[in-house]
Amino acid sequence: MTGLQQLLIRGSEKVIGHYQFLLDSATSEQERERYRRRIEKNAGY
Repeated sequence: MTGLQQLLIRGSEKVIGHYQFLLDSATSEQERERYRRRIEKNAGY
């Protein structure tokens, strides 16, 4: 794996981790759904 690939993977993991934190602290179902969609989009699902 190249350095660039590793950098991109770490960046993606960081973004997903951020949205996971937001998902865990969401106060409404609408907010949770919004963050779930963003996690899935960034994870490539």
